[in-house]
Amino acid sequence: MSHNTQSYDAIVVGGGLVGLAAAVGLAQLHLQVVVVERIALDAQALPDFDGRVSALSYATQNILSGLGVWPDIAPYGEPILNILVCEENIPSAAHFSHQDGGGVPMGHMVENRYTRMALAKAITQYKNIELIAPVEVESMKQSAAHASVSLADGRTLQGKLLVVADGKFSKLREQLGVQVKKWEYGQTAIVFTLEHSKPHNGLALERFFPAGPFAALPMQGGHKSAIVWTEPNAAAAAALTLPDAQFIAEVKARLGESYGEISNLTPRFSYPLILQQASSYAIGRAVLVGDTAHAVHPIAGQGVNLGYRDLAVLLELLREAAQLGLDVGAADVLARYNRTRKREAIVMLAATDGLNRLFSNHIWPIKVVRNLGLGIFERLAPLKRRAMQYAMGLASKNAPRLLKGERL
Repeated sequence: MSHNTQSYDAIVVGGGLVGLAAAVGLAQLHLQVVVVERIALDAQALPDFDGRVSALSYATQNILSGLGVWPDIAPYGEPILNILVCEENIPSAAHFSHQDGGGVPMGHMVENRYTRMALAKAITQYKNIELIAPVEVESMKQSAAHASVSLADGRTLQGKLLVVADGKFSKLREQLGVQVKKWEYGQTAIVFTLEHSKPHNGLALERFFPAGPFAALPMQGGHKSAIVWTEPNAAAAAALTLPDAQFIAEVKARLGESYGEISNLTPRFSYPLILQQASSYAIGRAVLVGDTAHAVHPIAGQGVNLGYRDLAVLLELLREAAQLGLDVGAADVLARYNRTRKREAIVMLAATDGLNRLFSNHIWPIKVVRNLGLGIFERLAPLKRRAMQYAMGLASKNAPRLLKGERL
């Protein structure tokens, strides 16, 4: 095995949805980039890899468009035209329509594997991106001039910038000495896709139950929806073992009659839910992005979108530094990223955590207040419009280029 040290401008550890997009953006800044991933990308594109889908917001669509990747994702996306938020079968509900947001879809539902495939294709189009996979990162170290990682195959990579995108259980984050504040919800998300006899008409349904939220998210074809069903851990474990007929009955009890008959369930996947916040998103020449920096409850479908917004800010700051001939791993550049992103992440973590706590309980006075609140919220058009704009991630004039769909 080779023990030579290979040098790059930037090292990206993690070849997932955020890590691969980071590599594309860094390459567009004319940096020499290497991506290190522990799982082969072909394996991550298989239908049974993890079963997850993502609600890619309008802002994320802009970011991926700016990176030149969205055209390869769009054919697999289903527009979200309406969102309905309600509690169990209680009439009070908040309804959001794309017509109230300028007539554009509020987002698109896309299977994660199609986004991975588009990003994997994109990195092959850049001569200044090298992919090393599958391989584990064994250790890392930093000096004033560079960061380096040692791989299980004996190679050492060094670069001016280290982008850590290896997920919420990041080993590299631990090696960097970054502490995390973590809260385990005691809930598990059951994830699968089903077909239904009645069309979804672009509706994303979020129905709250005391045990946790139940979401039905529109998929391509008009008669298919992705389900994210949240239950306490023990109840989720029991549900996962139910025979199909019983499982479908439980799903239909939560979904209601408006979707018609249910059939053709995909395999069930499960994910324990946590809230997590890294103490710092930048240390030395390393920056944390995506789930490595923050993990939120899926109640509002904002997890991956928050990660893409990390990239929009980071790449904008690096673009400015590169134009001035500055070191892209300089402490002041990365400190600006840390300040900017931690602020927004804290707001999103607090919002999703608060929503889950507000709705996932049996307390009668709170139940009365929240149903009154949903009814009042539905009638306050300016408040609804502002909430839509925030969820869509609509950009201000001074926002990073990618958030506005512009090229770097």
